[in-house]
Amino acid sequence: MVVARYWTAIFAVLCALSYLLVFPFVLVFPAIEQAIGVWDAAHYGVGVNLFSSAYFWVAIITVYLMVFGLRCAAALGATWMGRRGVDAGAEAARAPCEPSRWPCETARC
Repeated sequence: MVVARYWTAIFAVLCALSYLLVFPFVLVFPAIEQAIGVWDAAHYGVGVNLFSSAYFWVAIITVYLMVFGLRCAAALGATWMGRRGVDAGAEAARAPCEPSRWPCETARC
């Protein structure tokens, strides 16, 4: 999963497309090579063998569970410790100085 500070509609669409286009490409690329006459035996049948393998799908699912699980555990831990979220420190550093905090404690104010 992409760790992004802000999600917009176009960002979500492009992330989904970049993920979804990889799988058909593995199947289509050897067919295109064969159709134009450029034959590379290393590419032929890889997609079919890969996608028919249970090990591949178990690995994909395991990796996503680990990534999402770690992110959820970090967010839950931050919430339990009273912080606003995982990126609370980054948000506080980017916050503009308010008149109530003048003179600011930080050098950038």
